Amino acid sequence: MKLKDYLKNINELVKENKELLELDVVYASDDEGNYFDKVKFTPCIGTYESGSFITFKEDSHKGDLNAICIN
Repeated sequence: MKLKDYLKNINELVKENKELLELDVVYASDDEGNYFDKVKFTPCIGTYESGSFITFKEDSHKGDLNAICIN
């Protein structure tokens, strides 16, 4: 999913239900929902390739940025 699509969906949810802004954000550990936990960190940018993710600070972009990690 692209960030623009993710934001569009989140914004539509909040536009219709302002109370959602006060809810915790959780994530599923896998497609089957075997484990859930709260999102603990702010998003970071980096490079995702073959199951690994390398993060970069905003002032030191190296490599080809291609993903945003939400946790």
